[in-house]
Amino acid sequence: MVKRFATFRQKVLGPSKQVDFHSFRRCFATYLERASTHTTAVNSSVIAELMGHAKPPLALAVYSSGLVPEQLRAAIDALDRVLEPQVINHLVAKP
Repeated sequence: MVKRFATFRQKVLGPSKQVDFHSFRRCFATYLERASTHTTAVNSSVIAELMGHAKPPLALAVYSSGLVPEQLRAAIDALDRVLEPQVINHLVAKP
């Protein structure tokens, strides 16, 4: 994923080194948070799980076995509501 992101980043931004893989993670978190205002499919627990972080409340972090793939897919699908058209164009553009 890191290598693919680097290739994508260079294609879109040129040789700039100002954006790295963590920029992708920050962007992903930002768009998930924005999507959370449009649907209950996205909340802090879902965002944490998708990003590979510990779940916020201790009860969930200790006792929950996590979300099912359909719930995670619903959160990802919610990004369609908040991604700008130019971002989508770059994501779906063929090399």
